[in-house]
Amino acid sequence: MLRKLSKTKKASIVVIATYVLSQILKLGSNLILTRLLAPEFFGFMAFAFSILVLLTMLCDLGVNTSLVRNQDSETKEFRNTAFTLQVTVGFIIATLVLCLALAIYLGQEFGVLIGQNIYAHSDTPILLLLVAIQPIITAFRSTKVAFASKHMDYGVLSSIEIASQVIGSVVSIGLAYFYPSLWGLIFASLLAVFINVVAGHIFLTGERDAFGWNALIFKRIFSFGKWVVLSSLVTATLTQVDKLIFAAYITPEQMGVYAIAGLLFLSIQQVILTINSKVLFPKFSAAYNAGENLQLVFYNVRKKIDFFAFFCFATVFFCAKTIVDFLFSADYALAGDLLQLLSLQLLFISVSFSTSIYMAIGKPKLATIVTGIEALTKIALILILFELYGFYIAILGSSLYGVISFCVTVYINRHIQLFDLKKELLSLVSIIPCLLLGYLAGIVIYFLSRFIG
Repeated sequence: MLRKLSKTKKASIVVIATYVLSQILKLGSNLILTRLLAPEFFGFMAFAFSILVLLTMLCDLGVNTSLVRNQDSETKEFRNTAFTLQVTVGFIIATLVLCLALAIYLGQEFGVLIGQNIYAHSDTPILLLLVAIQPIITAFRSTKVAFASKHMDYGVLSSIEIASQVIGSVVSIGLAYFYPSLWGLIFASLLAVFINVVAGHIFLTGERDAFGWNALIFKRIFSFGKWVVLSSLVTATLTQVDKLIFAAYITPEQMGVYAIAGLLFLSIQQVILTINSKVLFPKFSAAYNAGENLQLVFYNVRKKIDFFAFFCFATVFFCAKTIVDFLFSADYALAGDLLQLLSLQLLFISVSFSTSIYMAIGKPKLATIVTGIEALTKIALILILFELYGFYIAILGSSLYGVISFCVTVYINRHIQLFDLKKELLSLVSIIPCLLLGYLAGIVIYFLSRFIG
C-alpha cells in the first residue's frame, strides 16, 4: 500500500510514526523516573535541556539547512566545507558554555546569585560543565543525516533515532534506580546523543565526511546561514526562554512540575513541528525550485494541519487535568492546570509553516524577523506578568504570544503573494467543529481513565 503513496506522504507517515513511538518511549521512561526521583531533579533537567536545545540550534549555523536547500550540496567540496564549519562552531559553543559555568560559579561565590532558585544552586556550574560536552558531540554529526532528510529517506534515520533513545532511556532508568541523582540523567542524555551521532556515520549511506575548505562555498553557506543562525537562536530562545527565566524565580521542585506539563505539551506540539522541519521544508524547497505555485502548496498543507492542531488544542484543554491525575502522582497535580494554559499555543502554530516558506525561497531574514518578534514578545509578557500577577498569569500571557507573530506573518505573506483571505477565514472557521470533537474526546478520555483507574 505504501508503494502507491507519494514520496511526501510516505515521509510524513514515517516521521509521524517515529515521533509517536519516540514520545511513547519518552513518556514511559518519564513515568518510571517520576516514581524513582524527586520533582526537583526534573526541574534541573528542564533547565539543562533548555541549555542543550540552545546549543544544538546554535551549532547548526545554517549548515544543515544549506545542505538540504542547495542542489550542489552533495559535491565533495561543499560537503567537506560544511562539515568543517560545523565542527568549528561546535567547539566555539562549548567554550562559551564553560565561560557561562564560570560566571555562575563566581556569581555564587561573591553573593550575586542567591536564593533557592536554580541559578543559585551549587550544582548548576557542574551541570553546565557536563552540558558543554553536548555541542562537541553534535559537531561531528554526519552530513549524511541532512542528505537523508533532503531526499526524504527516513527509514534508517528513524531507526537510529529510536535505538539511541531506547538505550538512553534504559540507562537513565537503571541509574535512577541504583544511583538516584541528577548526574545519572545527564550521563544518559549525553550517551544517547553520542550513539546517535556515531550511528549516523556508520549506518547511513553516502560519502564519508572529511575536513576540507572552500572559501567560496563558505561564503555561500554563511551568506544564507548568518540569518539561519540568528533565526535558530531566536527560535531556541522562543521555545526555552520560559524555563530559563522561571529558573531565576521559582524553586527546582516547582520547575519540576512545570517541566512535566511542558513534556506533555511538547509531545503534541513537536509532532507538527517535526513534520514541518523534516517533511514540509524539503517539500516547500522542492516546489520553489520546480517553479510551482507556493500559495497553493502552502494552503493545501495548512487546511490539513490547522484542523489537526485545533483538534489537539481542544482535546488537551478539556482533558489536561484528567491526563495528569491518571498518569502522575499527587505531587504533579498542578501540572494539569499548567498544561491547559500551554495548549493555547497550538492555536497559532501555523506561523511555523510561513517561516519554512521564507527559508525555502531563500529569505531567512523574514523568518528571523518573525521569530525575533515572537521571542521578544514572549520574554516581555513573562517578565511583566510574573512581576504583576505571578506564575500562572505569566504562563497564560506567554502562551498567547502567537497573536502578534500571526499578525506579522499575515503582513509579510501579503507582500510576497502568499496570503489568501478566504482560505484564512476557512481555516479559522474550522476551529468550531474541532472544539466539539475535542470536547467529546475529553469526555471519552475522562470515562476511560475512571474505568481503568
